[in-house]
Amino acid sequence: MKGKVAVVGAGPAGAFVAGALAERGFAVHLFDRREKPWEERGEGRTVALSLSPRGLTALESIGLRPAISERSIELLGRAFHAPEGDVRLLAAPPGAVRNRAISRSVLTRTLCDWALGQPEVTARFGTACLEVLRSQRAIALKNRSGAVSAEPFDFVLGADGSASEVRAAIVRAPTVDFGKRSSPWGYLELTVEPGASAFAYEPHAIHIWPRGSFFMVGFPAFDGSYKCTLVMRHDAHEELHATGMLGDLLASTLEDAWPRARDREAVLRARLAPIPIVRVGDWHDGDFMAILGDAAHATPPFMGQGVNIALEDAQALVRAFDEHDLAVRPAFRAFAAERVPNGLACCDLSERAAQLLLRMPPKRPAPSPLAALNQEGMSYEAVARQFIPGWQPRVYAEATPVSEEFAEVVPQELLEPFEAEAGELLVREGETAQDLLYLLAGTVRIFSATLGEVRLRAPVILGEVGWFGGASRTASAVAETSCRGGRLSYARLDAFCAAEPSRAIGLVKHLASLSVERLKDHFHPRASYVVIAAYADLHDALEGWMLSCREHLAALPIACTAEVGEILLRVANIQPARVIPPVARGGYAHLRALKTPAQALCWFRVEALPPELRQVADARKTPVLRDLEGARAYFSDLHRADGEAGEA
Repeated sequence: MKGKVAVVGAGPAGAFVAGALAERGFAVHLFDRREKPWEERGEGRTVALSLSPRGLTALESIGLRPAISERSIELLGRAFHAPEGDVRLLAAPPGAVRNRAISRSVLTRTLCDWALGQPEVTARFGTACLEVLRSQRAIALKNRSGAVSAEPFDFVLGADGSASEVRAAIVRAPTVDFGKRSSPWGYLELTVEPGASAFAYEPHAIHIWPRGSFFMVGFPAFDGSYKCTLVMRHDAHEELHATGMLGDLLASTLEDAWPRARDREAVLRARLAPIPIVRVGDWHDGDFMAILGDAAHATPPFMGQGVNIALEDAQALVRAFDEHDLAVRPAFRAFAAERVPNGLACCDLSERAAQLLLRMPPKRPAPSPLAALNQEGMSYEAVARQFIPGWQPRVYAEATPVSEEFAEVVPQELLEPFEAEAGELLVREGETAQDLLYLLAGTVRIFSATLGEVRLRAPVILGEVGWFGGASRTASAVAETSCRGGRLSYARLDAFCAAEPSRAIGLVKHLASLSVERLKDHFHPRASYVVIAAYADLHDALEGWMLSCREHLAALPIACTAEVGEILLRVANIQPARVIPPVARGGYAHLRALKTPAQALCWFRVEALPPELRQVADARKTPVLRDLEGARAYFSDLHRADGEAGEA
């Protein structure tokens, strides 16, 4: 026996690696908190997936491609539905390996059945991993009866999704960069009924409805229906939801699909499910823990790469073990060296792909990242370098870098040089904004109650928003390393623009573009806050509730008091997006001031809901959840997608 291995998470990636390592002589224990990992929660809805040539190649390496082909539908290409009713089919090149449509439950069940067919795999379904105990080389487990125990293993693999417990243990190390946030986009799932002739549309295509401000993607199913995902920005959906205009919009823009949709009223009542984005700078701790799939790189589903890169991760990890004679430390090191840049690249490529699905494709499509990935077989890293100017594998890639063009237009003679040591405060939130900073070397940490926290590496500009009219700083900035750069006062910048407008125009354009890019997507969470409030005597009960709802809460922007925030961080390893004063000290005003309406208010005291708070909730049409069980059920329905749902 080569060793005792824990694989946490029995989704596609976890089942793949469990079965493959068992074939190589490891005693594998496959854990999942669900009794049946292939069954979705809530109302039995499933997420439709597109297996690309990358995912199919990975499945072929373990002999499952024939079985998957029997249980999936071949896709000839992508069919774009124009608003006026025309349909344009973009077919895959002749002779190319084609994508296949499959339901998540079927794919997961197929992989689990294969893995459990290996004699050395022990299924531990209905058992949750609570924490990885690195110092004891063990994991803390909670079984279906609620009993908690610690069990030792030789090493642990985390394929436990975007709310990964294994990842939480890895990123505790101060040397591991980690970022997690919610996309400004969210999604709803719906099923479109078949037409009179079995299929309403071409049965061998991915169907896409680009509609400018939102889009819908549909996959054919064997019963003739189409499993569709409607994608929209959270702020836009909140407004449509609040005004009751969502149904009118869908009826007028999806005329060939919305009338066939099942349970339309339920779709109109539903809230958008969040899309978590996870980026990790290292995927292992040396010789005990490693992560893969969504645990390492939860990506938006806009390119259909999530499940494919997860399967590719699993294949790469198994290959690393083979190439290093099953030795854990060199296998982990080789696996991370290959896959970390690809995971970061996939996140960046997927986020940008949303814009391409909002409009009809050109009649003569140009080379695209999707074609390079699926048809040319290029790595995610290579595609990112080709299609994203200046791309580098950075965890904090949401920081818009300074381009070479920008460096050329910065008036160097106006810059006042500065140097800062690690820990030095560069900008304080709330102080009067008087200058912008051009960071040439070093790393800074940006943080505020409103914007959350992000780390920026040089070269980067700070403070450009204030020049366009902001009266005070919107965040604080602290040097994390030794830094150097230049300060440019707004007064000097104004004088420069007035004296040399032809030279200044390039600078102004770059500053404006930088501001728009940051404010649009990257630094302000667009998803509605979940507000959590509880009296001190309920904090013990609140801890248990947070632990049970941790996966649902992890991808949501949470507003709470400092005391509740401490519990949230300690119990669930979740940083609140905004800290508000207790209700007794002005919390009502802060709730009213939230720029996006709360999507839920968890008030854990039935008999003591203040009337002022009720007024705020009523004005915002916010559901108030007054007991722990009701809140748990609400979040289970809101975030019914499992930990690996981002693999869609």
